[in-house]
Amino acid sequence: MSRTITELTNLSGAVYVYVPKRDIEKKFLEDAEREGFSFGNGFKPTRSLGNDIYRIMEDMTMCHVNFFGHAAHDNKNIGSVDDRHYIDYARYVAGKDDYDDFREANVNAKSVLY
Repeated sequence: MSRTITELTNLSGAVYVYVPKRDIEKKFLEDAEREGFSFGNGFKPTRSLGNDIYRIMEDMTMCHVNFFGHAAHDNKNIGSVDDRHYIDYARYVAGKDDYDDFREANVNAKSVLY
């Protein structure tokens, strides 16, 4: 069974998708377009100028993440686990269980503390 981007919209809180490489980004944008996602201005995902983090919403819209979103991604200790998800798209589509970077970071931090 292949995973879809639409399934990620069912997660509670904000969902950010990280695409670490250009080929992963291309796949993500093509998958998003095929599933019916678009940017808030109506543009199709494949018209994106490029980014490494995207936010997806339940209403099938998506947006680029700005400087502040990148800073939050780089410092995963800000906020609660319930507030947001950072999905590593390469791991997600590969079927791996550790695709949510934010949850993994919090699990690892807790194991160091206890």
